[in-house]
Amino acid sequence: MQAHQQQVPTTPSEAAVVRNGHRQLMALSPYLQTWAGLLGTVDVYSVNTSLRSGMPLDRRASGATSDWYGLGSQLEYYQRTTSVFADLGRQLAFDESIVVHRGLGLPDQTKPDAVDVANIGKHITFGHRPDLYFTEKGFGFATPNRLDALLYDGADRLPATPPPQLVRLELTAFSGLAIPAVKHRSRELFEHIYDDQFLRGSMCQVIFPPNTEWKITDVQQDAETVPGAGTPVTVVKMTQAWPKWT
Repeated sequence: MQAHQQQVPTTPSEAAVVRNGHRQLMALSPYLQTWAGLLGTVDVYSVNTSLRSGMPLDRRASGATSDWYGLGSQLEYYQRTTSVFADLGRQLAFDESIVVHRGLGLPDQTKPDAVDVANIGKHITFGHRPDLYFTEKGFGFATPNRLDALLYDGADRLPATPPPQLVRLELTAFSGLAIPAVKHRSRELFEHIYDDQFLRGSMCQVIFPPNTEWKITDVQQDAETVPGAGTPVTVVKMTQAWPKWT
């Protein structure tokens, strides 16, 4: 194992991810670390598509990693990965709210077969009610770095033409699975999760379980542009509904 030197995070949101992520990940057993790490692989894409489209999870799990772990269906993937959130329970609650960001590239929502990436596209296209609550049916991934979200367009999962509508979700979150950047991890945490190949190199992010509820507080059409490209980006501000602990 190489020597690890922890660097100090530079923003309040990054610092909050580090504090809460250290506490949460240190509580995970090696068994659950495996399933937390699996959330950081591309295998989640097909599962999210099924969840957001209301399709059954009985189809074969898609991805080499799922095959490696012997997961025969999307349902098995869903059960193993959501067990991480169930095990942490109230430990998912942050010690203070964290502002994080999601970058989305939405297909034309006026088409009947369009996948609504985060159940938000139709609210942007057809208007929304103030303080509207809605449920994100899939796993949600967010970053404390606004620029990272602004530069992501989802083009790896959408047709090249027409270009997607770019959206940045600005989320005020109260709970989720926090994963600090490698450079911000303490040596104790670095060693604790080192044996999991995916968690070991995971980027800084917050992961929300399926069926997380949000309240839309503001929609600003074309409020920003992508640096260097000038492509307009719609900003949607949302606040997480307080989780219903079971």
